[in-house]
Amino acid sequence: MIRFFPPAEWVARPVGQPAVSIPLKQSWSLRSVSFQPATASVSWTPRALHYDIVCHAPAPRNLAGRLNAATWELGDVVEIFLRRRGEPEYLEIHVTPENQRLQLAWLPGEIARLRSGSSAMAEFLIDDPRWVNSESLLAGGRWTIHVALPARCLQLSAFSCSQEFDTAVCRYDCEGDNGSQCSSTADLPELDFHHPEHWHRLILRPGI
Repeated sequence: MIRFFPPAEWVARPVGQPAVSIPLKQSWSLRSVSFQPATASVSWTPRALHYDIVCHAPAPRNLAGRLNAATWELGDVVEIFLRRRGEPEYLEIHVTPENQRLQLAWLPGEIARLRSGSSAMAEFLIDDPRWVNSESLLAGGRWTIHVALPARCLQLSAFSCSQEFDTAVCRYDCEGDNGSQCSSTADLPELDFHHPEHWHRLILRPGI
């Protein structure tokens, strides 16, 4: 039986204000599974949403060597999912330890068509390397990622207080021959990141 988890609220404050940090977990698992911990936070300016993710990872790597390679098949990757609350389209952004990205935009039903083989990944890719900005840093057994997602990516002129979105931060933690351990900030009922109805309700708040 698939369990239902109502979306948790995630408050984002302006850049420079204290940020709410949320751990990644495995809500779909009824048993304790060992995986490397990670946390994520979101802040904002009128121009962009800023995601900051910290992953414990002794030696993360990904073989992706270009924009929009199949990052989830090639090693460690962090994934950001985002949509305007009430809108059907959502965005999916991957960042690798080497700061390669995969950028996608989905409408309802399109991920199912892709998985069934009735459509191709190229239909959903965003090929503009300047569409978002990302940074990736490896140091001291930690992998830190910063992603700035401009308002224009969501067809907005600017971000402002009280706007609401649906979002989740997810991860493939590659363990070599043992495959990957997945985790997510969202309370997902099964191991499938494409469940917008279970992502966080992200609310933009003013400074404290």
